[in-house]
Amino acid sequence: MTSTDQSARAVTDPVGLTTDLITHVEKALDPEAVRAVVLGAAGGRAKSRRPAEALAARPEVLTDGRSPAPRAVGDLLIALRKAGSTTISPPVCRDCGKHLRTFQRRGQDWYCGVCNQDTAECAGCGNTRRTQLNVVRQHLRAAVHLLDWLADQELTLASCCQSDLERWMTRDETRLRREAGHFVRWALTQRIARDLSFPAVKWNGPSQAMDDDARWAAACRLLHDNTIRTEDHLAGLLLLLYAQWPAAISRLTTDHIEKTHQTVRIRLGDVAVTLPGPIAELALKQVAARRSHAVIAQTDFPWLFPGGSPAARSAPGPWANGSESQASDSRQPAPRRCSSSPPSYPPRSSASTSPSPSSGNEPPIPSRSPST
Repeated sequence: MTSTDQSARAVTDPVGLTTDLITHVEKALDPEAVRAVVLGAAGGRAKSRRPAEALAARPEVLTDGRSPAPRAVGDLLIALRKAGSTTISPPVCRDCGKHLRTFQRRGQDWYCGVCNQDTAECAGCGNTRRTQLNVVRQHLRAAVHLLDWLADQELTLASCCQSDLERWMTRDETRLRREAGHFVRWALTQRIARDLSFPAVKWNGPSQAMDDDARWAAACRLLHDNTIRTEDHLAGLLLLLYAQWPAAISRLTTDHIEKTHQTVRIRLGDVAVTLPGPIAELALKQVAARRSHAVIAQTDFPWLFPGGSPAARSAPGPWANGSESQASDSRQPAPRRCSSSPPSYPPRSSASTSPSPSSGNEPPIPSRSPST
């Protein structure tokens, strides 16, 4: 069928054209199932003409998920993924390339919640920051997500205990974890909640990406410096060599470490990665020696990096800095408060930065310091 024929059919039979274009790419779904998804997402003939015209003009959007495209096309991609499609791509953020389950639009482009934020230069420090309105919106969304989950569990803030909060934080479906901390701390100050702990973590790490020489130097030190604790050895290497976010590292449990006869693997998201010898030894040593910072020799809890109480996971520690700052004094002068800072509800904590998530490929192990 020529492009002219497709353009004409997009007017006379938009649902049929859209269904045919999808079934040509997606073999896992029955054509009738695809047609039902198209009718549910695009509606009747009048509403379905626009996505049909967009797909006829650029059918590659079905496999790459990239905008510009009408919102109806993005909604259709999400509906097809929910229906069990494996070939159809979800919408992809225009700036960062993240696969999206929900999306925001600016013109004809799709963005994730992070990339589609208005920014402004702070009059106090000169740094570019998210505007106050967007920060407050994020905090409110996080509070709503937490409260909805508590309601589903037949809990309230008053009846919620620390184990319930940690159960919510470690769910794969949980969003806006860090932002929810503002709401929890506000609830504690208002005495709405009790016996909960959600400490704010101040970022003292680098403000810019590390160059290759600095990264390899830090990795060499983590591999060969015996003065560093085992947990900092392992966590720092996961950050530097596997590009894992500090928050993701702190949520790892002992079940993420898998040992067979000759192999040690760590499960990072959906991918199990084989660890090279030195890192494998560190992982097994950390599993064997893990213990609470508060109760000596108590090991009946799941966290690979335990925190200050037996049931608590560790907050990102000095290794989260991703540089030589492990050996330096962590006390820093208080930064100048920005004029664009959000209001005191909920209380503010500093944001953290880290490298992009790993693709799961095994990195090389540095055996020597880089040349200068």
